[in-house]
Amino acid sequence: MKLLSRLEHGIERLMEGTSGSLFRQQLQPAEIGRKLERTMLAKKRASVGTSLVPNHFVVRLHPKDYAQFAEYRQGLARQMEAWLAQVATQRDLSVIDRISVNLQEDPKAGRRSPVIDATIRDGRGMAASRPSPAQPTAAFRAVSPPMEIGTVLQVLDGVLAGQEFSLEDGATTIGRAPDNGIVLDAADVSRRHARFELARGRLRVHDLNSTNGTRVNGDPVRVSDIEDGDEILIGSQRMVVNVRARGRADRHGGR
Repeated sequence: MKLLSRLEHGIERLMEGTSGSLFRQQLQPAEIGRKLERTMLAKKRASVGTSLVPNHFVVRLHPKDYAQFAEYRQGLARQMEAWLAQVATQRDLSVIDRISVNLQEDPKAGRRSPVIDATIRDGRGMAASRPSPAQPTAAFRAVSPPMEIGTVLQVLDGVLAGQEFSLEDGATTIGRAPDNGIVLDAADVSRRHARFELARGRLRVHDLNSTNGTRVNGDPVRVSDIEDGDEILIGSQRMVVNVRARGRADRHGGR
């Protein structure tokens, strides 16, 4: 099923039990979704090893359009956020923090003509003026004596069993290809299998349409936030994420 169709079906489920007149409204949620996607793609920025797209969206609606969505605007916004995350994953795009969508009333917006404001923001809501230098694929080395708190990927079994890698801010790919930040040369691992994104201490994993999938705590995922102690399967390669002290020397270096 196409991503936009998934969005429409999700919105229909969200609207179940509400007045049937909502389905006859002049401005359809899918129209907002299409405009959000176009705006996100139009504002992507080239970075090293990836393209960065906005993660904070404000949808400004004419008062009559806003009134049609007012009763379930928060649920609609969550649907839009999940859908934009899927679009970004399918297109191998990166964001610096979680995607947020806010619907606001604006008398200056035209009827059936939502205005989309899209910006790149960090966890404090400060707009980035240019692509973050922390976005390129990071390089790794084994963890040294502890000196500060960091996010560590510990490989439990498979071809890299026993090794540990410190994850740096930005995007990091994992897979068989030698240009990945972490190279897993195993038959059940795709060339570009998954991407880790770390921003302000929050870690997320994106499956990159891999053949054998990515699992978090046993559940298959396309995009998932990762917490301390979560277990990740890349194909059949098992690893765990630990947040703990590490050495400053581990922040840079080769594979």
